[in-house]
Amino acid sequence: MQNTSKFILRQNQQTGSLISVGLSITPTTGGGNFAGAKYIQYINTTEIQPFVAYIWNRGNFYIQGFSAFEFPVNQNQVTEMYNDIGMGYFVYRANDPHQLITAVAPTFEVHVNSPLNHRGFDNPNELAGTPDVVNLTYGLNVEFYRNSLLTFGFVTPVTGPRPFDYEAVLLFNFRFGRSAVRATPPITSG
Repeated sequence: MQNTSKFILRQNQQTGSLISVGLSITPTTGGGNFAGAKYIQYINTTEIQPFVAYIWNRGNFYIQGFSAFEFPVNQNQVTEMYNDIGMGYFVYRANDPHQLITAVAPTFEVHVNSPLNHRGFDNPNELAGTPDVVNLTYGLNVEFYRNSLLTFGFVTPVTGPRPFDYEAVLLFNFRFGRSAVRATPPITSG
C-alpha cells in the first residue's frame, strides 16, 4: 500500500506540458528480497519518497520523466535516487472521441536507480548493499474513447548484476470525473 500526494506547480493548458511535485509514503509491507533475486536481500521498512515530475509536449512528440529520493525510516536500509526520462510520439490521434481507438503512441524510457549509501551487492556484511541499476523500457500506449489507456511494455536491465532478465508490463488506466480529460500516456517502467 502506498500513499501519494501530487501537486501541479505549473501547467500549460494548451499543450498539456507541466511540472509537478509530490510525496509518496510506503509503509512496511512485502517480502524479503528484491525482484525475486535471492542474492539481493531487502530490509522491510517504511519509506518516504519526495519527487518532481514533468511532461513536455510539442505537437505529437512528448518527453516525460521524474526524479525522486527514497528515504527509509530504518537507517540500515539503502537511500536511493531514481531518475527517469521517457519519450514518445503519437502516431495516431482520432478527432472523434467516440471512436474506439483514439490514440496510439509508442514510447521509450530509461530508468536509473542509484544507491546513495550501502552501495554494492557483493559485501556479505552489508545486508542492504544495492547496485546501480539501469533499465530500458520499450512500450506502446493505446487510448480508447479518450478515457482509458492500455499500455504494453518490455523492460530489460542493461547493468549488472541484473536482478531479472526482462519484465513484461501491462497497465490499464480508466479515467473518470475531472481526470477523464485527455492526458499524455504514462511512464511504463515497473
